[in-house]
Amino acid sequence: MAKDSFVFYKSFYDAIKKIPDEYQLELYNAILSYSLEGLEPSDLSPIAEAMFILIKPNIDSSQKRYETSVENGKRGGRPKQETQDKPNQNPKETQRKPKDNLQETQDEPNQNLNEDVDVDDNEDVDVDDNEDARNETSSACCPYQEILNLYHSICKSFPKVRNLSKTRRQALKARYCEYKQDINIFKELFEKAENSNFLKGQNKRNWSANFEWLINSNNMAKVLENNYKNNDKGNDSIKIYDYKGDDTL
Repeated sequence: MAKDSFVFYKSFYDAIKKIPDEYQLELYNAILSYSLEGLEPSDLSPIAEAMFILIKPNIDSSQKRYETSVENGKRGGRPKQETQDKPNQNPKETQRKPKDNLQETQDEPNQNLNEDVDVDDNEDVDVDDNEDARNETSSACCPYQEILNLYHSICKSFPKVRNLSKTRRQALKARYCEYKQDINIFKELFEKAENSNFLKGQNKRNWSANFEWLINSNNMAKVLENNYKNNDKGNDSIKIYDYKGDDTL
């Protein structure tokens, strides 16, 4: 669905201005098209493609937060707290003793104050504990290092990964969940990539795949489906897809 605006972070600008001028306009157009119209870019140069892969998760995250806020707005925002009649807060009550006119004053405990403190403390503790537990579960659900070790041990013809950045972790976790948390699917992916001459650079433009390209959702599916398998001669991969410089060959 088309949008009228989107969040463009300063980090985007700082990163884009580092690349050659001829790729900057191409990358800006790709970001605008994806953010405002939801269209996946195609025919990107390798440099623009690599930059877009790094920027895309931030755009998706901003879009998700926007959709959540819109949905909450349709529901009327946070539910209002029910109002209750407060008891008489007069701390003193005058009582008469029999057979005389003397008055005795007694202090009553402020029950409203105690109830407020108990409720607030319990809610704060429960929310924080639950959030910490969710974060621990989220970080432990994907074996990042084990997958990276498989890549390095199998894909010896491809560039090594020096750092598992946040973007790479997000992509790995998404693919891991997409394939039902089966780590063997990554072993199959890396083996097929290593056996593909096309992905190792034997193509018209001498392009070769890398770690980010392999864990892209579309690319991973095509490699697993043998779209880049070598032909009978063993020199080139089957040319079902020709390289166009994008991440969806």
